[in-house]
Amino acid sequence: MAGKILISKCLLGISCRYDGTSSLDKTLLKLLKDYKLIAVCPEELGGLRKFCGPFEIKGKTVDLFSGRAKVMSREGKDVTGYFIKGAKIVLKIAQEKMIDFAILKSRSPSCGSQFIYDGSFKRRLVKGKGVTSFLLENFGIKVLNENEFKRIKKSDK
Repeated sequence: MAGKILISKCLLGISCRYDGTSSLDKTLLKLLKDYKLIAVCPEELGGLRKFCGPFEIKGKTVDLFSGRAKVMSREGKDVTGYFIKGAKIVLKIAQEKMIDFAILKSRSPSCGSQFIYDGSFKRRLVKGKGVTSFLLENFGIKVLNENEFKRIKKSDK
């Protein structure tokens, strides 16, 4: 066994995204065959019902924890508390399971590790991290998105 990885459920083909779909990545699954996977969905764990997004962060992720930024739905509902709660639950799972690292869905307001949408709901990406990625990294846990992991594994060959 190569190690323990915390992974976004949607990448494994579980339909838990805001729109009721998954982000199944068959290439990623093949690369993960030797790992023990711990599947999570921070938004579900935080108490959000399925399929009620999309959501975007208005402001900087670091400011969510002080109330100076918010995670909002397109309709203007503040869902920040759900995102923070889910991120804290994922952090606890990661620590209890002693994971080696995390692979989280790119561009997600929970899981994005490099880029997230800018809060305008106009599909504009900005450099930034989702709530869960931000929290995990602040506790020393390495977070990759699915594309980063595939690039690393291909360069290992």
